[in-house]
Amino acid sequence: MAGMGTLEQELQKIYDSEINLSISWMWDVGRGMWDVGFDLKLGNELGGFIEEGQVRSVEDILPRFQEAIAKRYPTSQYQIERTGGTFTPQFVEPIAEG
Repeated sequence: MAGMGTLEQELQKIYDSEINLSISWMWDVGRGMWDVGFDLKLGNELGGFIEEGQVRSVEDILPRFQEAIAKRYPTSQYQIERTGGTFTPQFVEPIAEG
């Protein structure tokens, strides 16, 4: 498997591969603290989110997205090049659950 870059580098590669994702976090008003973690979503509001989850730390963001991309976009440029392959451009659809 190809070496993992920084979060910045890997997010750029995911973007260049035209895979939509979202990272967000919010202040937990009820608890008055930032301990709820990061909400992660693969997909977008227009086409729908095909994977959603939450992680507690920044270091867990990239592995979670890589797992979801491997599952939903196995023939994407990002996934093929990340695992050491050579990408051949083609139209890529996400794999639906089930």
